[in-house]
Amino acid sequence: MKLNHSWYAYALCAAMAVVPAGATTLGNVAENMMKDASAKAFKISDNAQAIYMSEPESSISWQGQGMRLEAIKDAVMAISEDVGHLNLWGRMESPAERKAVEEANPILKDLAAQTTDAIQFLNNNANNLFLPEYREHVKKISRDAEQLRTLFRESTKLNALSHKAEHLREELSHS
Repeated sequence: MKLNHSWYAYALCAAMAVVPAGATTLGNVAENMMKDASAKAFKISDNAQAIYMSEPESSISWQGQGMRLEAIKDAVMAISEDVGHLNLWGRMESPAERKAVEEANPILKDLAAQTTDAIQFLNNNANNLFLPEYREHVKKISRDAEQLRTLFRESTKLNALSHKAEHLREELSHS
């Protein structure tokens, strides 16, 4: 299985996508996109950890690792599209959401680069998947994905706390 490693150009171009009309009527779309991106980042980390934790005597083949890298690539592209929409849209409900989107951009760029490097390594070294170089790429993929997941989760938690505080202020002002 030969993986195409030029996919990241598509992922980075996703930032040019157009936000759907009517998105403003769907409540806090940014928060929902961040929750979805957080779940995708968890899947990326899970797949990267499965590759990283495999041992030479395990039954995971290069094809199995290729399938996991393909799933990682697809999830990175999906998160890139979401963040691209949010970058263009700019109508986030809170400063925490805006900050999360800004901080996600360089992490996504590194995640795409590490994924590309891992795919290239797999394509060129299918029989040497336990070399430190490959394992380091996979470890960085997991680290970047966890960083994204934390970033988006903290943003949505801060947003929820902000809503609660606002609601409490309103209740106190009416009593």
